[in-house]
Amino acid sequence: MHFVYVIYSPSADSYYIGETVNVEERLIQHRQHTYAGSYTKIANDWEVAFLLRCKDRSSALKVEKHLKKAKSKVYLKRLQQDQSALEKLKEILRATYSIDVD
Repeated sequence: MHFVYVIYSPSADSYYIGETVNVEERLIQHRQHTYAGSYTKIANDWEVAFLLRCKDRSSALKVEKHLKKAKSKVYLKRLQQDQSALEKLKEILRATYSIDVD
């Protein structure tokens, strides 16, 4: 089981998209700046905006790439706040990539 996670920093007013098998551990790593060159070093108040559960890493990487291609804070905020937008994303992922996400 893999997760695509979208985290948000209120202090930086910024989103970050990633994939992992352990969301809690990965969030700690982002907050503690475990990876010196990572984008998330700009803040330490990252919180999970939303998660998408995928069956395997290959599917998670496709979902992550799809979200990153959008390059839109407005889109990510809408997905975070509007369940119908998130459901529409799931439909798009099924139709485009044959990927089911929870």
